[in-house]
Amino acid sequence: MKVNSRLIALMAALAAGSAAAAGTGTTPAGTTISNTATASFTDPTSTTSAPASVNSNQVDTLVLPVPAFDITYDSTDADATKGDDSAINKIPADYKTADALPGSTQVEFYQLINNGNVSGYVVNLAANTTNSPTTLPTSAVTYYAAAADTNTDGVLSPAEIAAATPITSLTVPVDSAATPTLDEGIVKFFQVITVPSDAAAANVFSASPQGSAPAGAGTTAVNTYAAVNEAATDLQYAQVTVFTPVVVVNPPTVSTTVTPPTGTTPVNGYTDPNNPSTPIVVSADAQTAYPPADGNTTDDTVTFNINVGNPSTKTDVISLFPSAPVDPSAPAAPKAPQYTSFDAATSTFTLSDGTKVQFLDTTGAPLPTAVNPADGKTYPVVTVAPNGSSDYAVKVTYPDSNPTATSNPAPYTFTVGGDSNNDSDINTNDTTVLKVLPAAMQFGDATGALGTDPAPATTQTVSPKAAPAPGNITSSPDTTDNTAVFPMDIVNQGEYGDTYTLTTPTIAFPNTAGTTTPATYKYVDSTGAELTKVGGNYVTPVVAPNTEYKVFLVVTVPDDAITGSTTIPQTATGNFSTIIANDPNDVVKVGIVNTKPVDPTGPTYDPANPSSSTSGIAVAKYQANGATAPAPVAADTNALTAIPGDTLRYAIIAKNNYNTSVANFVLSDSAAANNVYTYSTFKGATATPVNFTGIATPTVYYKWTGTKAGAVVSSSGFVTAAPTATDMDTVTTLEVAVNTNTDTAITAADIVPALASIRLDIEVTVK
Repeated sequence: MKVNSRLIALMAALAAGSAAAAGTGTTPAGTTISNTATASFTDPTSTTSAPASVNSNQVDTLVLPVPAFDITYDSTDADATKGDDSAINKIPADYKTADALPGSTQVEFYQLINNGNVSGYVVNLAANTTNSPTTLPTSAVTYYAAAADTNTDGVLSPAEIAAATPITSLTVPVDSAATPTLDEGIVKFFQVITVPSDAAAANVFSASPQGSAPAGAGTTAVNTYAAVNEAATDLQYAQVTVFTPVVVVNPPTVSTTVTPPTGTTPVNGYTDPNNPSTPIVVSADAQTAYPPADGNTTDDTVTFNINVGNPSTKTDVISLFPSAPVDPSAPAAPKAPQYTSFDAATSTFTLSDGTKVQFLDTTGAPLPTAVNPADGKTYPVVTVAPNGSSDYAVKVTYPDSNPTATSNPAPYTFTVGGDSNNDSDINTNDTTVLKVLPAAMQFGDATGALGTDPAPATTQTVSPKAAPAPGNITSSPDTTDNTAVFPMDIVNQGEYGDTYTLTTPTIAFPNTAGTTTPATYKYVDSTGAELTKVGGNYVTPVVAPNTEYKVFLVVTVPDDAITGSTTIPQTATGNFSTIIANDPNDVVKVGIVNTKPVDPTGPTYDPANPSSSTSGIAVAKYQANGATAPAPVAADTNALTAIPGDTLRYAIIAKNNYNTSVANFVLSDSAAANNVYTYSTFKGATATPVNFTGIATPTVYYKWTGTKAGAVVSSSGFVTAAPTATDMDTVTTLEVAVNTNTDTAITAADIVPALASIRLDIEVTVK
């Protein structure tokens, strides 16, 4: 609505009956002009010379109708200088309205002038919008009598328009020459242009009143006259230009910096106000968030800060919403809202993939909402003063990025925009882009394709004391050396690069001493080069998003490891993402080996039969002449001399040189292969278990046969009592075994531990 100060003065003058445009007037049609002449003289017939007069005959003239009218801007604007058939030429400045909003009204004051002499002259009013720069339906233009301005302020308010009835014609009196001081032939009226509700920004609409007076269809010449139509070359346009809103949606202006993952140089950005560990990088008209992972499976969130500006001349209520993505070929093109549902109570949109986009104020509360007149739907809004701006936040809630070990999330890219409620559409006036790069990773045994699975248990078999061949350690063969090599994949299925710390608990193997011995280990790359250590732990190079990096865990088993399987748990931790992935079930299996294949100085070395010393079970026999048993030392295997009556002492030592326990172990001596018992008398025998590590109560059992004074005798199976001269004087067989499971019998369940030995001492007298 436009307030015209000139109109107020004109209305006041009209109300006061002012003859602001008064002239000599005109003679109304139907007026009879009568004329009679008079001659005055002194009557000559009078004796007193009295004056006398004589009237002529009366002549009458009937004034015929002359229909004519004109519509002008007002009494101060003549058609000759302002108003023609153009919608833009010669329009007075105060008949031009700028920055009109869709649905608003432009009110202008016009006057209808009776330029003829027809009294009660009826002129029909119609809108002419032919030359409107933007098509304007004539239904958008209405006319009202001056009386509609009930408060006489020279304009029509929306309330006055609503209360009044539009007019389609006016009756204008004749400006009678009989009242020269009055100008009755002018009637004032209003033209109202209602800007279409769907008017686009910068649309220009023009309309002019155009009059048409019907013919007088009377029965006499006085009331019979021709119709008069106002020429299209004599129009008085009013013009209204639709407001062009300007909305600027941008990232916030920040003075802080952040360092993104794998970066070393700080860049422009800030941290998520609700998740300080999430850096958000600001670049041009986009923001990128790098959230670390968390230890739960609930939805993840990122909160972005945004600023919306209004560099226009009108206060604007700006609707905010997620919109269609930006088209790179037309980045400035308006975008429509794009969402599945909206919860006005929380100002939260739900997108088609279930992601939620919530609009918050700077305190974290949901933004207020309002109906956008363009589509009648409710949106979060901010009200921004002219040339002002307002800050708000967008909280994005999306599915947890790493709920399982095989999660492979995609990046989330959102376009959010602002639409002015001062325009007629629901498309964005400006947008900004928000991007979330979620984290995810896998760690497990290597596969041929991208990805891995930590579930399968991989077993590597090693042979203690067997050094690997020279060359790339990753080619170490299974079973034949002392290294276990586990090819592993670190798969970065997240959307930003990261480095990973590789750890494993102290790896220790049960040893032949009954304790454990730590193993050495390292991580190498595919070339065999050892990875860099940081703080004592191995750290990978940067692994780009959606790629994998192959590493190899190399475990060197200690020489004294006994056979068995040891689980090697491994852990990879994202140094930025903080994701922890485990491969808990890789296994090193220690193979069975002879720990002392050749040891000439050892007590079980048999110089007469060196090849027997390469067996995992070594047996050696030592001897001494006299009261002292063999040490034993290597010299105790040398030949001796004896005479009848001398005491010979034998020590038979059987040792388990395997790195594993041996079952069904029996050490025996017999007359069948020796003549010792032919030429000697048995005095006694005892056996001793040595280094039975881990066995609480190893118990020696004896089994023997022989003769006593020529009679055959035996132990009748394994017994715990050692045989003596009382039991027999000649040995046929003598066996010893060790019970290790606390039962009372020698069975396959009885074992000789790794590196354990049994010493059997036998005493005889040379016959």
